[in-house]
Amino acid sequence: MNTLLQEALASKPNRLTGALAVAVSLTTGVIAQEAKRINGASAIRVRFKATKAGTLYVAILKHDQSTEEVDPAPRTVPVLDATEVVVEFDSIIGESYVLIKFTAGAATSVVTYCDLYRAFNPQTKPVDGEAKDTMAIPAGIGTYAPELIYLNRDYLSAGVDAPSDMARVSELQVHLGTIVATANVEVDLLKPGGDPATGGDWLLDVVSYATAGLKDPIPLSRWGGVRLRGKSGGTGGNQDVAVTWW
Repeated sequence: MNTLLQEALASKPNRLTGALAVAVSLTTGVIAQEAKRINGASAIRVRFKATKAGTLYVAILKHDQSTEEVDPAPRTVPVLDATEVVVEFDSIIGESYVLIKFTAGAATSVVTYCDLYRAFNPQTKPVDGEAKDTMAIPAGIGTYAPELIYLNRDYLSAGVDAPSDMARVSELQVHLGTIVATANVEVDLLKPGGDPATGGDWLLDVVSYATAGLKDPIPLSRWGGVRLRGKSGGTGGNQDVAVTWW
């Protein structure tokens, strides 16, 4: 692996927060897995650790997020008690998703961490992305849905901590399904130099939408932090939201 990719892979990882989140407990033989977006990375590294032995399986997925690629071939590695294992894939430009799967061994095992690192070649680094979610708009007026859409390379939602690897956005476009009565979908911007995990570092409700359909693009000058939130006007319901950016 070249020096550029080594340096990129040494950067801060995305820590998995779903089925392989920290402190998830898995009884004997139970399988936990997550499919994560890698969005054209040149190389990836997975670091995994659990309290008890098991087996880690990592595979590159096609765009359908379910069919495994045969080249590069999936990797299966044994996991020992309280011992970190590392799995790397090099030269995978153009791939979209990775599947990470852990099978607990002969004893109940608790996930210590599962971290995903990605490296991007400057000539092929993606400058766009897409995300979608169904926001559960609450009935309480002025309250927000727990699902947030952060514009980053590894889309996370459902109220998790704000991801640190925010995309720089030059333009974004939003599409809303049938609008929940009196609800609004708001676009927030992170203040320059702000911490995405700090509420006061966000510029709130810079743009908001209250009707369904495809919205006009919003121009931004490579803004380093954007998120979407769903706000109730007093009626609860499910709001479909999709966004693309570049």
